[in-house]
Amino acid sequence: MNNKKVIDEVFWIRAVSCLAVVMVHAVYKGLEQNGPHVSQVEEYILIAVRFAAFFGTPAFIFISELLLAYAYPRGLPRGFFRKRVIFLLAPFISISVLYAIAAASTWQEAGRNALLNVFAGNFTTYFILVIFQFYILHMLFHRLLARCNPWLMLTIALMMTVSYLGYFNLTEPPPGDVWAYIWNRGHWLGIPGWVFYFVLGYYAGASYDVIKQRLRKMKPWVIVFPLGSLLLVFLLVRFEIIDTVSSKRIDNIAYTVGMIVLLAWIAQRVTRVPAFILTISAYSFQIYLLHRFILLWLPHMEALPIIVYTLLAAVLAVLGSMLITFLLGFVPGSYYIIGKKLPVPYRSRPIERK
Repeated sequence: MNNKKVIDEVFWIRAVSCLAVVMVHAVYKGLEQNGPHVSQVEEYILIAVRFAAFFGTPAFIFISELLLAYAYPRGLPRGFFRKRVIFLLAPFISISVLYAIAAASTWQEAGRNALLNVFAGNFTTYFILVIFQFYILHMLFHRLLARCNPWLMLTIALMMTVSYLGYFNLTEPPPGDVWAYIWNRGHWLGIPGWVFYFVLGYYAGASYDVIKQRLRKMKPWVIVFPLGSLLLVFLLVRFEIIDTVSSKRIDNIAYTVGMIVLLAWIAQRVTRVPAFILTISAYSFQIYLLHRFILLWLPHMEALPIIVYTLLAAVLAVLGSMLITFLLGFVPGSYYIIGKKLPVPYRSRPIERK
């Protein structure tokens, strides 16, 4: 990757989104291990943190199309899909199967979960299938998007995503285990639920230089929008209007957009991309793939308050994933299991202001 293709804001969005995803699962781990002994205040705090972190996966997926539109505005290069099959799809299958085995108590259960993980979005790695759909959409529709009015396309895409997610958020499934699974997780793979982030990412990447100039002119009140959107999420949860507990909520769309803008705005206000952000960004794909293993193996610690345990779980999940990645880096062919670290072209370099 050359410096011309570097987008400093992406490092921030990718790193913070990755940490948010880890925090979501760390909260699940904390509540699962300490559920009967959690006070109501502690439970509310952790639930609030979990919903606040739900922007992670949509923002992470948004980045994939932003980078495509910025780096390949005239179409995908030859060999693009071959590399993605090796470095994305192969790790997706490997980790999905390995986690199914690690989390199962019988081989029958492992086989069933492996099939669900690979083909039905039953594991955290489902986001890779969504990103592959983005690649195909970009290949098919980038010329159409380039010719159309951005606001019109964004409006249509938003209506599609809100309608799709709203249907699953606000209705009950028909009787049967298959329908229950589709309502619970299966619908996550449907591209209508992500098409708004695809179109938003396309125009953000295609118009990056213009957007970058506008970000610099934004005032600090830019924080009000994500805070207001998050408050709306809390209210809809509190009054049980939308009881979906995942990032696939219609109210999470506005919050995710607000967080993307806020993180990009923060990136414009600092003089350097910190080494911490660059490091997490470089390891983000592997952290995404491996952190659930660390949480799975993390023992219960009764002596620790649940909030401390949850924070510790998140830290260990990140560091453990990075350590496994480092060690597997010495094993030939390990990229078929964990992919390759994302390229970081510099470390804590001053940000260019043009």
